[in-house]
Amino acid sequence: MKHRLLGTDDIGRGVDEIWELARKQGVEIALAGGAAMQLYGSDRLTKDVDFLSSDILGGLKVVGRLTFGGIQAETKSKVPVDLIVRDDDYQELYDDALEHAIKMPPVPVKVIRPEFMVALKQAAAREKDLSDLRFLLTEAKLNYKRAREIVMEHFGFYAADELDRYRDEYQWLKERDDRAKTGPRKPRTTKRARN
Repeated sequence: MKHRLLGTDDIGRGVDEIWELARKQGVEIALAGGAAMQLYGSDRLTKDVDFLSSDILGGLKVVGRLTFGGIQAETKSKVPVDLIVRDDDYQELYDDALEHAIKMPPVPVKVIRPEFMVALKQAAAREKDLSDLRFLLTEAKLNYKRAREIVMEHFGFYAADELDRYRDEYQWLKERDDRAKTGPRKPRTTKRARN
């Protein structure tokens, strides 16, 4: 199903509708994906609103199943949403991310912490996820040491080492891009010592 890019009003409506359903049904949810990235300052656009969820919510029009667990659905106001309920090798990470989600007023639902978003994005490793990972590691305010601990706990040493390489590469690219914006450096001028 093709969707258009969502504006902030669409995202807000989707969040409010899912929050209301989750509250009434006693289901734990947390905002993830592009909408969460926007809350962390990214200009990332999205075609749906992603939630990590402890269970499938009733009251939605189901339009598909997610291969890794969960559903693609529409709210009553036709906002496309993904309810992610992992049932694969990443279930423990997603359960931990949901458990440690935080409140970010004025958003009524909890939001996945940026440190957990790092692990989720590294695991997914699609082009848009690596772009999000770059933003998280260079622009977002996060505790890198904690993000690395999460990656180490769930994926092991090699994944944590890979995260270090991503961080170093993305930081280098950011510095290069920042230099390109300010123009070439002017050579230093020094005064010659007089004899």
